Amino acid sequence: MIKPLSFYLPLTLLSLCLCVACEDSSEKTQGFSPKKLHLEKAFLSVEMTLSAMGDSGYVQWTPTTAAAEAVDSLNASQVLVPGEEEQYKEARIKPVTIPYTLNKATDKWQVVIIPDEENSTIKVEGYGSNLDEPLLVKTIPCCYF
Repeated sequence: MIKPLSFYLPLTLLSLCLCVACEDSSEKTQGFSPKKLHLEKAFLSVEMTLSAMGDSGYVQWTPTTAAAEAVDSLNASQVLVPGEEEQYKEARIKPVTIPYTLNKATDKWQVVIIPDEENSTIKVEGYGSNLDEPLLVKTIPCCYF
């Protein structure tokens, strides 16, 4: 028997809440890496931001301007607004931020956005504990934004 979507949605949301609420400061907890999950979500945010920039219809986006705008807006979106910090404290949830930077990783657990004017692409790299090799890599053609 196939269950309706309304059956699975609460279970999915509960699982996500548990992942966030049970986050450990360590990199791995018994084979599960909450930091990597947050890195993957941050990586997806870059793709969605670049896609939204393309949907906005601006033709002046070059890889360099799009990358810089994406870094600025993604970092700004993680700043807590007044009152939000108290809500997190009451819920006993520590907000997790994954910083975004241009061209080169400067710290662990970071997403790097690298514009490539020559090939009209943007390369996105997600770094974990090791700054020598990214955990996630994707190249996005310029025509998507």
